[in-house]
This record gives sequence, structure tokens and C-alpha cells, in this order.
Amino acid sequence: MGCGRTRKIDKASAPDLFGTSLKPLQPAPFAVKYRYHCESAGCGGHNQKVLDWEAGQAGRKWLREYGDAGAREAMLKKWRDEMLSPDNDVHFYVGNQNAHRRSFSVLGVWRPRLENALF
Repeated sequence: MGCGRTRKIDKASAPDLFGTSLKPLQPAPFAVKYRYHCESAGCGGHNQKVLDWEAGQAGRKWLREYGDAGAREAMLKKWRDEMLSPDNDVHFYVGNQNAHRRSFSVLGVWRPRLENALF
């Protein structure tokens, strides 16, 4: 774990105003990123990291259950194959931080099933 990452985790886990300390945060074991083009005219594409709690928690659980290779396979199956299935109408919830207003991350995925509508 790099120094910058460790400092961020330590800072986020520091005691609060009332003196209670929190259990140190565990970083997500795998970085999930999506590369896509949005519907905006002239979109040059986006490469955004997923900050969804579910991705980090699944990675930690599957790493314990399946080991590194099995967890990587499970992550790809879930966040690539299932989330981006052609049967889904995929939409990303994106957000930014005050300190980095022009940099967005994927906060979640909404993927309702496509309906076979007749027009």
C-alpha cells in the first residue's frame, strides 16, 4: 500500500470530536473502471473508476473465498459481463469531489432490463 493511500486511510479513521476511534478502512482490493462514450455530442470518451461500496465489499469477500485468481474472475463476471449485459439498459451514476470538480467517478450502476417492445 502506498504512502498517500495509507495517509488517507489513517486520516479517514482518525478519532472524531468525541474521542472514539474507528476501525481503519480497508481499501478495495481491486480497481474497477469503466471506459465508455456518453451520449453528449463530441464525447471523447470517459475512463472512470467505480467507487461503489458493493464492488469493494465483493472484492474483499471473493478474495477470502476464492483466492486472487478466482476473485478476479468473479469481479469480471459481475462488473463486466452481468452489469454491461446487452440485455440491460446501462446508466452510470457519476459524481465528483469539491477538490476535484472536473474529475468524475462512477458511484453506481443502474441497469434495468431492456423490454422487447414492438413499435
